[in-house]
Amino acid sequence: MAQPVHALARSYNNQTFFSDDIRNQLEMHMHYLRKHPSTRQFAVEDVEAQKYEGDMYGLMLQYKIPIELHWLSMRISGFTHPNQTDLNLKYFLVPDLTVVERIVEKHRQVNNLR
Repeated sequence: MAQPVHALARSYNNQTFFSDDIRNQLEMHMHYLRKHPSTRQFAVEDVEAQKYEGDMYGLMLQYKIPIELHWLSMRISGFTHPNQTDLNLKYFLVPDLTVVERIVEKHRQVNNLR
């Protein structure tokens, strides 16, 4: 039996990576994250670029990239909006979650946030 679309949706309750404050902090670390040795590069086949044209988040779901890394992966891959992907997309970058968590934790410690 078919399931309703909302039953298939995945949610992520941790707002850590979605606040403006944290995103601003991560923006300041873009170069570091792009060049970090643990940042992974995922090759995109032409057929996938066509299938997910204009849907960067859909592409990342296909590759099973954690939802909390979607925005940051889009940004370190050089995009400002998930609809910017096109047929010329050859790869995208995904930072190591541990590295990202260290940046976030350091920001919280320095600013006495919890």
